[in-house]
Amino acid sequence: MKEILGLLKKDWALMAKQMRMLAIYLVVLLAIFSFTLSDMLFLVSFFSVLLFMMSTNCFAYDEQVSFGKLLAASPLSPRTVVLSRYLLSFLVGLAGASLITLLNLALSSFRPEGGTTLEAALAALLTSVGIAVLLMSVLFPLFYKFGVNKSRLMILLVCAIPIAAVALLKFLVPEELWEGFAIPAPLASAFPFLLAALLILAAGVSIRISIGIVRNQQYA
Repeated sequence: MKEILGLLKKDWALMAKQMRMLAIYLVVLLAIFSFTLSDMLFLVSFFSVLLFMMSTNCFAYDEQVSFGKLLAASPLSPRTVVLSRYLLSFLVGLAGASLITLLNLALSSFRPEGGTTLEAALAALLTSVGIAVLLMSVLFPLFYKFGVNKSRLMILLVCAIPIAAVALLKFLVPEELWEGFAIPAPLASAFPFLLAALLILAAGVSIRISIGIVRNQQYA
């Protein structure tokens, strides 16, 4: 546990200055758009996911100083190294997303047409967490394997493939079938729990893959 805390402090030291600037930037934007947009939930979700992915910069910093070589010569295990990075991303992102959601709720109370409801804000927060966990699960193994710079094209593919798949499905399936499609009530009520279980499973698989990549790199 001490080793994980030490790595968390190291990564936070790398991110702290940039996080302060980003926090000021996001607060100013959120305050401005709170009085110009009728629906802030999409923007809040976008900012929240952005905060979750801030730890991506730590991969780039580690590459610049060849931190992997230092880790290979240290007694730190690959499991400790990987868990600290996933934990940092999740904790920083969750704290930032929660603060942004609270700020949106506070600012929306001053809007003349009415503010965001608590239920909608919580739904947006949970959606942001789910998207961020999914992105972490897919991208972090790529960063460990190829590095941030070499993974940029893969990142575009990761984002483009689901969008293209949905567009293709919508094009191939007649609109009448979409209109008549209905999810059974028991499945609909259980869907959030199934989705949460899938995200946890995806994160677990991603962590195991990342640990294997780091272990192979240390003994390469």
